[in-house]
Amino acid sequence: MHYFLYDASTDREIESAHPVDGSLDVIVEEFHTVSQEDGSFFGVIDATGKVLQFYWDDEGIVHIDIPLPQKHGSMTKPTIAEDCLRMLELAYTGGDPSTWDDLKFIPW
Repeated sequence: MHYFLYDASTDREIESAHPVDGSLDVIVEEFHTVSQEDGSFFGVIDATGKVLQFYWDDEGIVHIDIPLPQKHGSMTKPTIAEDCLRMLELAYTGGDPSTWDDLKFIPW
């Protein structure tokens, strides 16, 4: 699995066009390094090209975002860090995070 990120506090970036390969331990560690400032985000890309990403808003709330380009939108919801970690584990083991409860489709 590959990951990408942007930390609004430090301006550290790994572009989604050039993601880095990582084990689940590395991915979880990197997720924890990203600040919770507005504009920060963290994402992973699985072997099939599916993207799972998380972003923080101006209130420090983390949001799950699963882009569905074929449907011109994303499955999304605000959540807590523990849910993000469970979704990362699910995605890493080949599960489908878009089936997670309470996700809402938002068209682009």
